[in-house]
Amino acid sequence: MKIEILICKSINEHCTGMTCFEASDYVSKSIAGQPTIKGVVLIDNNAVKFSFSSMSMDGDIFTDKVEHRLIVKYLIPIYVFNTIK
Repeated sequence: MKIEILICKSINEHCTGMTCFEASDYVSKSIAGQPTIKGVVLIDNNAVKFSFSSMSMDGDIFTDKVEHRLIVKYLIPIYVFNTIK
């Protein structure tokens, strides 16, 4: 499986913050206060748009595929954690 994360200024979607992202307590506390990010996760050449706020660990994932939603839900907090360390 090939996964690539692209951070964008806009994803041209209406974001509601209705998706809860998952991370360990250590990760969520470490990334609290980081700016909201928007972007695209490419999963085997399938584009999944997302928005993520580290303040409340929520955002949006724009796909109906359960597998892709789970990947983005757990991957993005870890990505943010790794980019600030």
